[in-house]
Amino acid sequence: MGGFHVAARVAAFACASCAGFPLSERVQKLPLWIQAGCGEDEYYFPGKNAVFPALLTPDSMPDFRNYSNYMAETLNEQPELYQKYKDVYTRNGVGLAKCIKTGVDNPGHPMIKTCGIVAGDEESYT
Repeated sequence: MGGFHVAARVAAFACASCAGFPLSERVQKLPLWIQAGCGEDEYYFPGKNAVFPALLTPDSMPDFRNYSNYMAETLNEQPELYQKYKDVYTRNGVGLAKCIKTGVDNPGHPMIKTCGIVAGDEESYT
């Protein structure tokens, strides 16, 4: 297993229950872009272009023309879905922005199409 994959697994394990606690000594040795994904805050790291807001969906849909994920493909084909759901939130406060943040921050690769959207909570499925 490559060093990156080991580091990512260590970070995921160390952060699984770190809400409200300082980062573990092992995680503090990892690159800053990995550390930024640990803890309670939404992932935000300009160096990796991970800057899409997760708490409030912007009024305008991002430009997904050069993206390679199913979320971007669907919203490019049906932009009315973005407008329909941008102001909808679950009882837990999960909105469209939180669900598509991973796909906006990670445009993907033309040879590897990813999902680009996740369910933010159980109510997101309904």
